Amino acid sequence: MGGAARRRDAEAVELAPARIDRNAVDLDEVDLDVIAALQLDPRAPFDRIADVLGGSGRTVARRVERMVEAGILRFVGEVHRSLLSEGTRVHSFVRTEPQRINDVARALAEMPEVAFCCTTAGRASVYCTAVPGGGARAEFLTARLPAVPGILSTRSEIELRVLRKASSWSLPRLTAAQRRELARPEGEFALRPRPLSAEERRAVELLRADARLAFADLARALDMTQPRARRLVLGLFDEGLVRPRVDIEPCVLGYRTEAIISLNTRFGRTTAVADALARYPGTRYLARVAGTASLLCQAVFRDETALADFMDEQLSGVDEVVQAEVSVVLDVAKRLWIPRHGARLGEPRFPALLA
Repeated sequence: MGGAARRRDAEAVELAPARIDRNAVDLDEVDLDVIAALQLDPRAPFDRIADVLGGSGRTVARRVERMVEAGILRFVGEVHRSLLSEGTRVHSFVRTEPQRINDVARALAEMPEVAFCCTTAGRASVYCTAVPGGGARAEFLTARLPAVPGILSTRSEIELRVLRKASSWSLPRLTAAQRRELARPEGEFALRPRPLSAEERRAVELLRADARLAFADLARALDMTQPRARRLVLGLFDEGLVRPRVDIEPCVLGYRTEAIISLNTRFGRTTAVADALARYPGTRYLARVAGTASLLCQAVFRDETALADFMDEQLSGVDEVVQAEVSVVLDVAKRLWIPRHGARLGEPRFPALLA
């Protein structure tokens, strides 16, 4: 790819070269550009990405294929919570017996309602997020979660409003012009008056497993014409029921430190704090929560020094923050319902859709 792909505007943030632990492949600057482009539009044709970045579609395809075969990159369809549960996401900080930390993390990762699970350094030993199906939130928090052997206590936050989705985060590498060319509009979710049809349910399942499935392949799998399959799938995207997403661990992209930050704010000043957090380029997820905290933030940093700078320079400068609790992620067992083995992605364990 040409020199234009190397230029970064003032908004871009340079990252250290990405090295993947546990015998995975090394990524170069072009690989990172390709990933950044696909994060903006996971279904973009490779020729289109090449036109924006410079180079050829064949080169882009080879690089993507190499990352997929190495097990570090996958294209998934993120399903809207309303198709999985009648409630909202819950975030649980879990204290365990010291010798049972990894056992508890593995047990939680096996639960079908748990979407994300990791071990942490902080007040809790394990952190997880869950989307209990149907109306099972109370059962999960009061029975299933505390019953896991090795758990001493739990503290949970209920998600009230998502202010930034992890799926909307992308590497801050491309120029503003490149981002404009690649960005695709996100569907606006609204509760539909009817349930999914059998064909829509099948399409959702197919897209969950491979969000880049071509319309021709979807048509064959759904036993319908390609134009009809295209209308059906684009309708799911436009309604915000399925969102194509690039799944790749942050460490692969040069972010070696990940943290879960829960914050308490002054009464009535939560929005100001949320705005400050949303402006930070490493913020992947941000939500208004109910429980012991006002906001919950998941963010990535190049290293521990960058996390310290964030706490000293950004959080400390926000007067509305009363208290911040930082848990540093040690090892991710499961993310997006997909088990992790270091930087490698396992086989998805997606929960069933609501009937």
